[in-house]
Amino acid sequence: MTSLADFQSFAQNVMGVSPTVLPLTSPAYLVAYDLAAFTVNSNLNCIQPTTPLAGVRGLYEIAFNNLAGHYLVLFAQDSPTNPNPTYWSDLRNGLGLNSFTAGVIIQASDQGTAASIQIADWVKNLSIDQLECLKTPWGRMYLSIAQKAGTVWGIS
Repeated sequence: MTSLADFQSFAQNVMGVSPTVLPLTSPAYLVAYDLAAFTVNSNLNCIQPTTPLAGVRGLYEIAFNNLAGHYLVLFAQDSPTNPNPTYWSDLRNGLGLNSFTAGVIIQASDQGTAASIQIADWVKNLSIDQLECLKTPWGRMYLSIAQKAGTVWGIS
């Protein structure tokens, strides 16, 4: 199992979250960590990489940190005392996290700025939380790992 310190290191070194934007004492880290601990199936610990990655103990840790990173983006709050006081709201706006999309865009064009949304078969069984995961790169990485592990893990 990964630790809170491991996740905080992931947030800073992989996600690029500066400690000036989100201090290590922020409760947002613990909220994101706890939600990921509740969600990620610990049986992923059984799936180990054939070649050890530097600093990564296994597939569970990769899935865990990515899902916790997704939750961190959802729950971290801006502070007016930070150098970038709108960091989190800007990130959420840029990722489209503040808007609801009932499906996945399957067609787009630039001539008439048209788009078509369709509920594909693989999307039909996703929960609202899993649909939200599609909006961030960390959520998509988590879903990718969970889906590759098979339907036993809650995603088909």
